[in-house]
Amino acid sequence: MRTKIVILVVILLAAMNLTAQDVEFKEEFKYHSGARIEYDRGRPNLQKKYEVIPGDRLVFEYITNNAGESGNAMVAETYISFQVGDTADAFVLNADDFESSKAIYIQMCRCQDKGIQPLNRGTIKGKKDKNGIWNVEVDAYATGRRSGGTYHLEVSGAFKEKSE
Repeated sequence: MRTKIVILVVILLAAMNLTAQDVEFKEEFKYHSGARIEYDRGRPNLQKKYEVIPGDRLVFEYITNNAGESGNAMVAETYISFQVGDTADAFVLNADDFESSKAIYIQMCRCQDKGIQPLNRGTIKGKKDKNGIWNVEVDAYATGRRSGGTYHLEVSGAFKEKSE
């Protein structure tokens, strides 16, 4: 009996290893000039994503595929997105600025907090270098739309202009 249990455990562990996610982690830092973020702000929780449309802003998008997160059996994109005036060379956004800058966190997963969730506290800082690359630091929070859980979002990177 004891041998059967040991064999069963070994088979179970081997099966878990075979189904483990083996996907490379990817992240993208990009911005769009002459653009703006568009979504129904009255019903953000009912939308999965937003659109980047022509406008008078710089739209920043951090996109990752969440690969390798423990407990995540799928590859689902996650976004941190926001907009600032297109004449800026540097900016600092605080919680008071998040609504007007449409600062949002999105999970494109099969999970309870999928969809658009506004950032509600923290800071986002950015500065443009002489080559037109934006160095941006995000240290912000969002509250899960269904779970009520807190998502602490810490990202920094060099955002390059999206080429069409």
